[in-house]
Amino acid sequence: MFALVLLTVLPLLWFGMVTTRSFIDTPLNSRAPGMTHSLEVGIDRIVFKVVNTMEAALTMRTIGAWTQRRDEVTLPIGIILIVAVAG
Repeated sequence: MFALVLLTVLPLLWFGMVTTRSFIDTPLNSRAPGMTHSLEVGIDRIVFKVVNTMEAALTMRTIGAWTQRRDEVTLPIGIILIVAVAG
C-alpha cells in the first residue's frame, strides 16, 4: 500500500518542484530590487543543485516503489512514470 502512495505522491511532488522553479522563482529573481546578474546566477546554481539532487532522490524512490508494486501499475501510469524518470 505504501508503494502505491509513493507512486502517487512522488511524481506530483516532482511536478510541483519543477513548476515552482520555472514559473515562480525565476521570474521573481529577475525582478527583485538590487539583484545583480552575478548574484542571480549564484542563487540559481545553488537552487538548481538542490532541485537536481531532490529529483534524483525522487526518481530512485519512484523506481523502488514501481518495482514493489509492478502488478498495480497500468499502462498509462507506466508511460507517465517512464516519461517522468526519463525527463
